[in-house]
Order: sequence, then structure tokens, then C-alpha cells
Amino acid sequence: MGHIDRDFVNLDLSKDFVVADTPFVGLPVPPVPGPAKVLQGSFWVNERDSKFTLYGGTFNPDRRNRTDIVEPLSFWSYYLPTSTWRKEEARGDLILGASRGASTYYKDVGYYRGGQIDNFTTPNWRGGDSGTVILSGMLKVDLATITITNETRHSGYDVFKFENSGLVYRDGNLIPVTFNKRDYLINFAGGGVRGNGLPLKDVYVYDIERSSWYRQPTSGGPPTNTRGGCVVANYAPDNSSIQIIFYGGLNYNVDKGDFEAIDSMWILSIPGFEWIPVAPGNRPRGPGARQDHTCHIRGSQMLVVGGRNDSRICEGSGIWVFDTSKLEWQTSYIANSPYTVPTTVSSAIGGSSNGGVSWDGLPKVAPPDINSPFYNITGGNSSEKKSPSAGVIAGSVIGGLVGLGLIGLVVWYFYKRNRDKKLDDAPLPPQIEDQGAFDPTKNVYGGPPNEISELGSPAPSSQAPRYSTLSGYNEPAQLHGDSAFPVELYSPPLGHELPPESRGVYEVQSKNTVGSEGAGTNEGGSAVHESLPEVPVPPPVGRS
Repeated sequence: MGHIDRDFVNLDLSKDFVVADTPFVGLPVPPVPGPAKVLQGSFWVNERDSKFTLYGGTFNPDRRNRTDIVEPLSFWSYYLPTSTWRKEEARGDLILGASRGASTYYKDVGYYRGGQIDNFTTPNWRGGDSGTVILSGMLKVDLATITITNETRHSGYDVFKFENSGLVYRDGNLIPVTFNKRDYLINFAGGGVRGNGLPLKDVYVYDIERSSWYRQPTSGGPPTNTRGGCVVANYAPDNSSIQIIFYGGLNYNVDKGDFEAIDSMWILSIPGFEWIPVAPGNRPRGPGARQDHTCHIRGSQMLVVGGRNDSRICEGSGIWVFDTSKLEWQTSYIANSPYTVPTTVSSAIGGSSNGGVSWDGLPKVAPPDINSPFYNITGGNSSEKKSPSAGVIAGSVIGGLVGLGLIGLVVWYFYKRNRDKKLDDAPLPPQIEDQGAFDPTKNVYGGPPNEISELGSPAPSSQAPRYSTLSGYNEPAQLHGDSAFPVELYSPPLGHELPPESRGVYEVQSKNTVGSEGAGTNEGGSAVHESLPEVPVPPPVGRS
């Protein structure tokens, strides 16, 4: 793992700027002791208290490179009014820090789905370098009080249909939307262990009010299985449809026997749940194939921050702008550019640039569960448009930590102030191949250091990829801050689901959760929360 720096910068999105001369402004560097330098963390926004909260991420386990204190679990918040960092006291369910989960925030609540825990997320982790635990389910964090709720206790996870058996999940996307005056999280992409992706012919709807998951089949496309793409969302001017843009990520290349970055772009239109391919114009050119990046939205302007192509070095240029109405890359960012429905989309779903979809508001393919909130919908103009001052437009992330190898930064729009944030620095080592199945009998588990809530993200992100607990290095990845974009990062070929007798986590229990090597089906069963006895928490790792 290369050097991870503490740079903290902002970008004012209320003003126009030329992309080639992006006006980043430095903020006070986080203090020591203070928030640990990490990759792949989550950066959530609490508008009520005007603060940004950092959770999880991957630290550098090499004591020679560590200059801060890393704890098994900590929440640090940056308070905007005072420009200061403060350590928060966590309440509620006991968990550990994680990385590579699908992460987002909405209405002062942070959500974290899936992810993994290992020697790079938890100091003195009992599993050692080979003891990666991939998680399933989801956590909810009240950002005002930092109260943690393990949403995995609720049933419904058997709706997820992976390629193979198992429910563990990482490197996916999670994005909030409001439709028909109800709030939902839309979850798709990512997967579990290598070879067990979450196919995009289905997306998954989390009804926030009911705390329930529903599977929603899609039409059109669909995109191939992808890990590491970023997402943003926009509402039609009349609120009759929502467009979720899904860009980049990693596909598995069978011929190469490895993952490779892609430059594909798709739009998922809701409530039809139809995939529509996008072919951006060639002038100006965008970043091309992209992984380890984040996306952020304001009006029609989507900002792509950081990442890299298939090379091993992250790029320092750092930012690109895509107009989601024109479906073209831009040389300048235009602050006051309202979103209109692209012709490519209206040609597929009907209506015009202002919306005007004439259908009954139902998905083109009916959900299998009659209790789904999208099974029976009235009206067409039923989505509720969010004001830019709400901090999140169309539920997309405008606030996310990005781990770009050279730069990590956060973009946010907060009380009419938009900011960008944080950089991480690290050249990428070669990719690691799978080193065999994890043998729990050779590890001192008995239960991880504390009950790990089976976390179930776009940020971003969403936010992911690249690092191996088998290697002692970490490939830079985006710090999911807000993942509505999360950004989903690439899933290296390691990490194994622990068998039931070795679980030290809150695990989704069902007849298809039999481990990565067992047989099973994604049909039937029920999710049961299994609480485990508390075990000692490992001590923090101090400065050296």
C-alpha cells in the first residue's frame, strides 16, 4: 500500500469553472490524533447539524507508515460552522469498521450495505491477513446521535438472486430516491466472492418506511455484471420519472481471466425500471475506462472524480464533467444548468424533455411480490423532486470520500455551498490472484472482536474495490462517502464467507446461505438475526 495523505479540500459548485483549471481550495488538515487516514471509507452528511461523518475504510497496516491512531470502530465528524473535527460516541448495536460496502446517506441517516472486515479495517484482527469476512445485510446510522441499527434483523434478504449460492455482498451501489411521496433505496451491481455477482437483470428496492427489501426485474439491456461503477440520479422536471446514471466499473474478462475497467454508461429509468444504453459524443472525450472513481450530481452536471483506467497508477487530473441532459462530456462546469430528460430516454419511455410520461407509473416488468411498493402505483407525476438546498439531488450523493491514488476528494452541496473533499495517495501494485479457500480451523476466531453487525452501496457511492488482505497492500479505492454514488469498487478474487460455526458477525441466515463452496438456491428461506456473545475488542493501533 502506498502513502495515504491527509489532504482535505473543497470545491465550490455554486460557480462555473473550466475543468482544466478546477479551483480546489484547501481546508484545515485533519488533526492528529483525529480521523485515521483511510481508503474506501464512508463520508455522510447531516444537514441538521451541518456536519460530515466519516465511517470505516481501509488503513495502512504497516506501522512504519502509520502516523495516526487506528481503532476497531470510530466515528469522526467535521463540523462546518466551526471548521473542526470531533470524535463521536457511537450508540446502539455493536459493530466494527468495514470497507467496500455500498454506502449512502439520506435525510440525516447513513446506510451501509455489505462490505468486508479484515486486517486492513480492524487493527489486530484475529483472522490475520487471510481472514477476510464478507458481510451481508445492512446498517443504518442516525447521524445526529450516531445511533447504529442493524437492519439485518429484518427479514427479506432472500429476495436477492446472486449468480450462485450465498448472500454476502460487497462493491455494490446504493442510491436513495423519493417516488410517490415514499422514500426508497435502490441497490444493484456488485457481488460476493469472485464468480458470484449480482446480475443487473434485477435491482433491489428497500422501502425505508417498512424496513423491507423487494426484488424488481428490469427491462432493456441489461448491463453485464459490474463492480465498481458509480451512480447519480436526476428527476424529470415534472417529476414523472427518475433517471439513475450508472457509469464505469469493472467487468470480468473470461479470456484474460481477470477484471478490467470499462467505460460503459447506462441509464436506469424509474418507475419503468428500464435500462437504456448511453453513447456519449466523442468531443470532448471523457476519462475513458474508469474504476475507483466517484460521481456527484448538481442539476444536469455530473462530476466524475478520480479513479484510474487499467493502469496501475491513479491519475492526478482528478475531475471530469458530464452533462446528463445532453449526454455529452464537457470542458466546463456550469453551475445553474437544470436537468431535462435526454432525447435518448424520452424516445424509450415516452414523453418529452420536461417529462410527461403517459404510462400508469408501473414497472414494465411486474415485481414478483404483490406487497412491493411498485406492484400497484397510481398516477404518473408521482415522484417528489428534491430542492438543491436539501443537499442531495435525486438522492444522489453530493458528498463522498474518494480514494484516488493521488488524490481523494469530496464534493458536496450543502446550504448552497458545494465542496469537494479528500485525497488519498497510493500507486497500485499488481493484482493478486486467489490464494485458496479460507480455512477457519487455522484461524483464531471464536468470534471477531465484538459483534460485527452484518453490514449489508454510491457512493457513490457508493462507494469498494481493490485491495487484498492476502498481500499486505491496499489498492486505492474510492472512499464511499455518499455513495448514492457509491461508487462500487472492484472485488478482487479473495475474501470468503465464513461457515456458520465460525461466524462472528450478524449473518443473514437462510437455506441459500451455505458458504461460497456449498450448494444452495436463492429461493425461499427466511432471514434470521443471529446474535453472538460479545468478545473482547482488539486494542487500537497507536502512532509509531
